[in-house]
Amino acid sequence: VVTGAFGASVGKRTVTCAQAGLARGTHPVALVALNTSGHVGLDCYDTGSGISVMNAGVSGWRAADFTGVNFGPADTLDVLAPDLVIYNVGINDWGGTPTAETPWKASVQTVIDRAVTVGADVLLTIPINTGSGNRPAFAQYLRDLATLNGLVQPLDLGLALGTLAQATAAGDMIDSLHPSTQGYGKVAALIRRRIA
Repeated sequence: VVTGAFGASVGKRTVTCAQAGLARGTHPVALVALNTSGHVGLDCYDTGSGISVMNAGVSGWRAADFTGVNFGPADTLDVLAPDLVIYNVGINDWGGTPTAETPWKASVQTVIDRAVTVGADVLLTIPINTGSGNRPAFAQYLRDLATLNGLVQPLDLGLALGTLAQATAAGDMIDSLHPSTQGYGKVAALIRRRIA
């Protein structure tokens, strides 16, 4: 049992198998929020691999949601201290009622600023091609931000899957927005080639 009271803040607690009196391997873990407004997350990893990957995305989120004051991902970067932030945002902003350019760029810039402050590299990605919305405009916004911040140019995830019709025909999509396991594998391989 590991407890920790962080109050109205983001906290991080690391526990190793050795500290818990367990041999290296697979063990059940239970997480409990100590109050109804608290959220808990779990990142299990093997230190032997040297790599820990955390996904901070939430279905339906727009760029502004990542900068929310209630412990959004931008607020956790100083605690998590990642080496690399891969920021994939845009599909929910360009679909439906598009987010205006200025506030959208401001939200993305907040995440970039927080990541750079903790010493993380930042890779912006242009989301897959859903065949709807104004993808070209948002892709250009990302290129603008990369240039402004001295980052490498964004990685176009559409290169992994092609058009929505091509991706669907290949079995790379489960609907018009979300790749299948196979499709995500292709996206991951594209990212791996960029960062390797």
